[in-house]
Amino acid sequence: MHGDHREAGLTLIELAIVLVVLGIILGMTLPLLSELTRHRHYRSAQKELEEIKEALIGYAAIHFRLPNADANGDGVQDTGQVTGTIPFVDLGLGAVDPWRNAYQYDVNQRLTNTNNLQALCSALASIGATGATELPQVAFSAGGPSSPQAAVVISMGENSRLDEENADKDRVYEARTPTATFDDITVAIAPNALYTRLSCSP
Repeated sequence: MHGDHREAGLTLIELAIVLVVLGIILGMTLPLLSELTRHRHYRSAQKELEEIKEALIGYAAIHFRLPNADANGDGVQDTGQVTGTIPFVDLGLGAVDPWRNAYQYDVNQRLTNTNNLQALCSALASIGATGATELPQVAFSAGGPSSPQAAVVISMGENSRLDEENADKDRVYEARTPTATFDDITVAIAPNALYTRLSCSP
């Protein structure tokens, strides 16, 4: 007499159900992991930009000027160059952002030519006085008014390119919340903020 018995193991239907469930779980998890990585990179870039900002202020306090930009990617400033990448060797910093792109850098030319604290403070004070004619500038909202800055540093973000206003090479930049078409992260050093940090007196 033969008794009923089932063979151990998974049937094809059970296996298909397991695969469907695993597919659903992976489908829900991978976008979440991707989003978490994106946010981690974004936070790291913001932190690094603040470190660059502090390094630039420290450089100005020691050398009584801001460094020129790096034009050829070697990390060393190039005389007379106001736009390019951050001179990371001169500042003692890392070379790239979390997406492996060089940080973009733009500096007010008059702040690269001073050689003592009084001259630097005087140049900083005059940037505020001359207003809209000074470059670089930053607008802190989309299409908003821009104001002169001592220096600007930008991470190009995940898409590895400068976006919208930041891409047109007019030395007027935007610092605003990322969108689907804009993921640059911009940090600026305002002339009056640098003036205060250097303990300039009127």
